[in-house]
Amino acid sequence: MAVSEIAERANCSDESARTHLSFYADLGIVIRHEGRPVRYERNDEYFEWRRVNELAREHTVEELQIRVSELTDRIETYCEEYDADSPADVDVLEFDAAQIDDVYVDLGDWATAIEERRLHERARRKAAGSTAPSHG
Repeated sequence: MAVSEIAERANCSDESARTHLSFYADLGIVIRHEGRPVRYERNDEYFEWRRVNELAREHTVEELQIRVSELTDRIETYCEEYDADSPADVDVLEFDAAQIDDVYVDLGDWATAIEERRLHERARRKAAGSTAPSHG
């Protein structure tokens, strides 16, 4: 997004938006793309990193492992129910109209479970690494 678009959405001046965006770019929260006009985009990796750190800080390794196991069970249930390895492998046109809404809800939940498991597993590894005894 261009600075002027962001300023309009934030209800502030272009200069104020530019100042804040420059600061956010320095922090890694947004990515600056040079050009005319300069454009900015949200840095999703930053927000994922924050989420993983938050999970690792707020939960024990055991709690994270339990959550990974719960999510894995949910994912496996969907794999069996839909006879597919991922939500992308499910052809919703194979279902009748009365089932379509429920199938889309399941596919969304399944995709969310996959993403949450990935984040919780990263947090578990991070937490386990930070509590490992040092070898000195």
